[in-house]
Amino acid sequence: MSAIGRVTASALAASNENSFGLANFNIDLSLVKVEAPIEYQGLRSALSRHRVENAEQGPQHRTARRLGALFEQILPPIKTLAEAYGRRSSQIAEMEKQNSPSSSRNGPFAQHTGLDGTSIYAAATSGPSAIAVHLLACLLARTWSGPEAIAIWVELVAERKRDINENTDASQIQGLAARVAAQQEISRADLATWDASARAWLLSADENQKFRLTQLRLIIKDSGLLVSSFGNTYDSVIDVWTTAMKTLQDLILGRPQRISKGALLIGLSCWHIFPDLNVVGPLIHVKFNDELVDKGGIVTLGLQSASTDNDPGVQWSLSLSHLRYYGNPVTVTSRTSALGSRISMEDLHMVALGAVFGAWGQCFTDPYAGAKAISAIRSCLDISTDEELERDLPAMHLLWSTARRLLTCCCETERKSLLCLIAYGRRRAQNFLLEPSHTLKPAFGLADIETLWNIVSNTERGRAITVAQEVDNLREFAELCGVGSDYGIIRYPRSKSACHSTYSPENYAYTTAIPYPNHSQKRDLAGQLKSSQSHTHWVALSSSSTLISLETLEVSCPSGHVIQCGPFLQEGELPENTYGDVSYFSYFKWANPPEPFHYLLHSDAKDQYDEEPSDEEPSDEEPSDHKPSDERPKYVRFHRSFGYKDGAYLFRAGDRSKSRSLYDWEIQKILEFYVPNLSRSTYVREQFAPHDVSGMNQDRLIREFGRGTDSVLSLRNSLSRLVQAASIYRRLPGATIFISVVNSPIRSASCFHELYSSLAAKFACIAMFETGTCSVQPSQLKSVMAMSSGNAIYVADALLQDPIDPNTLGPQGITRIIGNIDHPGVVMLAPPQAPLIRSEDVDTWRVVNHHTFNGKLENCFSGTSLHLSFTKYEVPLSVSVGAVDAEMSMIETLISAHDQKNWVADLDVLSSLRCEKSFRRLRPPHCKHENQDPKPPTENAAVQIGKACDKQFVSIASWEELLDAPGDLGRSTVAVVRAYDNWHARVATMSVCVQMGLSTWVLPTDPLCTVCGNNVFVNIAMKAQVLIF
Repeated sequence: MSAIGRVTASALAASNENSFGLANFNIDLSLVKVEAPIEYQGLRSALSRHRVENAEQGPQHRTARRLGALFEQILPPIKTLAEAYGRRSSQIAEMEKQNSPSSSRNGPFAQHTGLDGTSIYAAATSGPSAIAVHLLACLLARTWSGPEAIAIWVELVAERKRDINENTDASQIQGLAARVAAQQEISRADLATWDASARAWLLSADENQKFRLTQLRLIIKDSGLLVSSFGNTYDSVIDVWTTAMKTLQDLILGRPQRISKGALLIGLSCWHIFPDLNVVGPLIHVKFNDELVDKGGIVTLGLQSASTDNDPGVQWSLSLSHLRYYGNPVTVTSRTSALGSRISMEDLHMVALGAVFGAWGQCFTDPYAGAKAISAIRSCLDISTDEELERDLPAMHLLWSTARRLLTCCCETERKSLLCLIAYGRRRAQNFLLEPSHTLKPAFGLADIETLWNIVSNTERGRAITVAQEVDNLREFAELCGVGSDYGIIRYPRSKSACHSTYSPENYAYTTAIPYPNHSQKRDLAGQLKSSQSHTHWVALSSSSTLISLETLEVSCPSGHVIQCGPFLQEGELPENTYGDVSYFSYFKWANPPEPFHYLLHSDAKDQYDEEPSDEEPSDEEPSDHKPSDERPKYVRFHRSFGYKDGAYLFRAGDRSKSRSLYDWEIQKILEFYVPNLSRSTYVREQFAPHDVSGMNQDRLIREFGRGTDSVLSLRNSLSRLVQAASIYRRLPGATIFISVVNSPIRSASCFHELYSSLAAKFACIAMFETGTCSVQPSQLKSVMAMSSGNAIYVADALLQDPIDPNTLGPQGITRIIGNIDHPGVVMLAPPQAPLIRSEDVDTWRVVNHHTFNGKLENCFSGTSLHLSFTKYEVPLSVSVGAVDAEMSMIETLISAHDQKNWVADLDVLSSLRCEKSFRRLRPPHCKHENQDPKPPTENAAVQIGKACDKQFVSIASWEELLDAPGDLGRSTVAVVRAYDNWHARVATMSVCVQMGLSTWVLPTDPLCTVCGNNVFVNIAMKAQVLIF
């Protein structure tokens, strides 16, 4: 018989024949406590005292006990699974405890720090059924968002109670036990806290089991399995829950399982037990070698996905009737994929790189080719160090460092995960960086032949080159770009003087861009016709022109390879503002061109040639749409592509609008070939520079390179904001990001306007990345001092250090602490508007002495401690329309100073530090006598200030003496608070003094030169009322 059955039977033994008494008997099941199994003792030792108390006799214990009793009768036996889960939880907790820093520097947050395994240990002290309910909490937290999971819990509890009331017999002991469980109150707030604890545990456990979890997710990615086929929410969740537990229990016992639904895969991912997998289609054997699973416990999984999605994952759909206050049930769908819901900031950069590749179109379908292109572009910059690149071109540094991470990744599992991130960015994250209407030129324009030629040729400006050199350069570039011999032709002036004369066709010659094969009548030893590759030149002649000797051409060529032709060209239209300059002709047409272009006349691509229009009217016998006769001449159209102004120019056959971009390998080859040229170009630098590096204005850049588009500017601004966020997260090791943040454009977030100078903007930025959806205004967070989310508390540095300590980020730094405040969602902690201070007690007059300060370094406030507590005032900051649960809220929070066990005051530390009227800190003046021998004597700052004035310095050696301070402070008396080397007391006394309106100076504890600070000390002595020493 279960624990609850035994308790209930014992309590009712005296009256078990009185059905009326049984039906109306009620006890509080939360009072029942069982001894936690030995497998969970390692977890207990890793929890803080506050969390252990909560799990054994606090709100979490009551919730676990009531939920366990409510669902007990529908659960399968899971003794083996519960033991294995306890061992795994203890392993994780003990490793996390070893890696966690000491909580002594966490100040008022100390009791809330450390691993959150509260719900696990609460379940362990409430019986096996409660452990099963905790497993359900992990399963829901893994699959659904916080508000969705809470709505599911509310529906499960309500449906289970209804089922008990309708289908149990109150006259029987077992039925009575269920009835008693159904009478227990389980509030929505209790369920929300229960869910929040499970989420916090998952975040820590996922990081601990990261490698195994990544391997499992890569398998889940391709599964495409449905989780449950049940229609209603209650039946679906109960089916998934019980199926996953029964299947995993059998696997732990060494019994192989074949699965066709995704319930077990979700269970494995959130319970962190990893049996070996046999994946069929294609055949893959994944060995986890988990010591918790007996030999033979192997899962056979057939990949059955018919989805066209690249990441189908495991899908689960439910209809939630408790998600909103009003309206029809809301259908929600969850997908467990390769990435999980949370990623690191570095992983987000990889998603952003995928978004850039996606914006490039089909140019770089291979991520490695795109990463190599980014790396090649980086090598084209004349910047030697990473530090210089990050300083001058932060957006380019982000892309390049991310591309380098992909290219240098050696671990196969990590490599696959990175490719999934890039694929996700290509599919889902383009709006994160760009507006929907924006597109990017592939490779930032370097996949465009004309743009690339402009960069290469611009580096040659100022150097005189011959027409022959121009032709050679064009041929070299055309070959690198893959211009076929049958598509490219170069027009060049017969002489430099011809460029500036009145246009005439005979002033220009034409030559092949790529050599083409010439077949001879001779055969080789194998009997095949010999062929060779060579260039051919054509010279346009007017009807009256005489033959041109080869010596008149500036481009040398072998005899016999110059073909002199009669008039055969029709020049195309001149663009506007070219003033008849022939070098600007947009195209020309060649009538019945010779080899190698003749075949284009017979091509199916009609845009490559034109037919000469006929002046004849169509006859009755011949329809108007008849094909032209073979005698009618046809023209191949060649469009202007790239070249030298007033010099050689390459034209390409076909429609200019349909010209292709360069292939990946072509871009790579060109970039590597032209690195010296590109390194002298300012093209890439000007695209990614946050300011005008070269001194060229933007209008000129647009005219010269045609790249100053809104798309490039939008990308640069978005990447710059991502760089700013990365600078914040660099100081938050272990912090993760909700991947759905890429669904909203980063450019619309308001937190980036004052990110470096505003603490509120930093909290707004972290909140946005934590939730993935909430974009709160920094103006709403001006008073916020900390933020709790998941398994971390983000605290303003000023609350965790001595008020004199320098801060590497100024007064606006944030520190991440492992822990939480046991509240669901993202919670902003703000102090009350008017914190209270204990009034002076008339009975303490005997201990208020105010002795003259003797100059000794003493800590008289060793009993001072800081504590965190909460009022009941809570304001939602982010709630979906009609939703019941808030994703983000602000809670009024008290940081209290205590003397031993006695409350002294509630503090507003940040406001005190910002109070320029009352708060000052003495920065140690730079000593000019460091190298002097002998050096001047040193003395503590308080003594030196006392010598600089004629005021009386009195000692403050207790809270009573501070709260009942002398009435003439500042006029004839200065109070010296003696809290040497005790930052808790120095913070507390500083804040209290400022809140009392006293002019307060915090002094350094190290002795200072008696010569260098004289003027400073005199100024302090004139203004100060209190010195914190």
